Amino acid sequence: MKLPDRQLTTPTLNLSPLIDVIFILLIFVVMVARFIDDERLDVTPPSASAGRPAEVDALLIEVDAEGQVVVEGELVAEDELPDVLARARSRFQRAVLVADRDARLQVAVDVLSAAKLSGFEGVALATTPPEK
Repeated sequence: MKLPDRQLTTPTLNLSPLIDVIFILLIFVVMVARFIDDERLDVTPPSASAGRPAEVDALLIEVDAEGQVVVEGELVAEDELPDVLARARSRFQRAVLVADRDARLQVAVDVLSAAKLSGFEGVALATTPPEK
């Protein structure tokens, strides 16, 4: 009895799942890259033992050691701060203050107060983990 000849098939590799994973990683990198940009001012945040990761979609407010306030990369005068924060409130629900550890406490409190009065749901102070 003669058996039928089997045709040899060439194995193929489906690259669709690999491409999907690459795109997901690319989206993750693009979303996280926003926080790498916080080196605009020479700001060294204070350290704290307690804390949690910052909000992804939050307004970034920076205060340097001299008391200069920067909102989204633009230097803002003290009297213009409430107006700038009110305009930014339409795009963001939360705000994160990145204040230099040598900044005057009153400047940081004024910025936090102005952000809260502008209607932000949450206002956080950025810190770094303590050095061991």
